[in-house]
Amino acid sequence: MPAGILVRIVGVILAAVLSGCAPGAGSGPGGGSAGGGSAAAADPAGLRAASGGSSCPAPSPTSPGAAESRLPVRSLCALPPEAGAEWRTIAGGSRQRYPEDGGTFQNAERRLPLHQRGYYHEYTVITPGSRDRGARRFITGSGHELYYTSDHYGTFVVVDPNATGR
Repeated sequence: MPAGILVRIVGVILAAVLSGCAPGAGSGPGGGSAGGGSAAAADPAGLRAASGGSSCPAPSPTSPGAAESRLPVRSLCALPPEAGAEWRTIAGGSRQRYPEDGGTFQNAERRLPLHQRGYYHEYTVITPGSRDRGARRFITGSGHELYYTSDHYGTFVVVDPNATGR
């Protein structure tokens, strides 16, 4: 089965789960580039964990891609709000904003587990104030993995799309 169809099937199921949820609950604007400073070292993807009083649940450590990649796992609601909106678009199978969205991600940097060409696909996560696509992306894998980068493939986290908050 082609990866795009599989992503859409999973997306329809996840869209039902995600409807009515408030992505970004408990998170700030986030999504800045990593690079320099102790904050970047403590949080290499430029994310901020949800505050203790928020309704953003902890991500599942068994999210697809977590074991194989050995990357940190984050809840969808701990990402910038634009990420939640973009995931709902992807999961719902809606038309993407940029022609590159849904295209094959080459993994040239080899920061994700190695797989055959066509296994990964990339999608733009809007960066407010950016005049172009910005640096934020979702990468989906044929094995239901969801990765996020805030610094144009410099660093990644695994995303638990079921951890959406309320």
